[in-house]
Amino acid sequence: MQRDVDSLKSTGVSRFEKGDRKALLRIQRKAHSLIPRCEVTIVQPGLSKAKVSSKQLERLGATQAYLLETYEMPLRVVGSD
Repeated sequence: MQRDVDSLKSTGVSRFEKGDRKALLRIQRKAHSLIPRCEVTIVQPGLSKAKVSSKQLERLGATQAYLLETYEMPLRVVGSD
């Protein structure tokens, strides 16, 4: 926040690309009650659903199980069709 104030004083330009200081303060006040939702997405265009090997499926399955059990985080894999 102080960097934005300093930037405004020295250059006349805000460091915010979207929103402003007031919007950031509103988010900061609400942050303690927000529940973050995270997801891991693997994008591998060279991975074909039709040609995926059993070893690849095993690794992806193990990765999915680890993420769900450890972090309650889903895994999504995007490949070529």
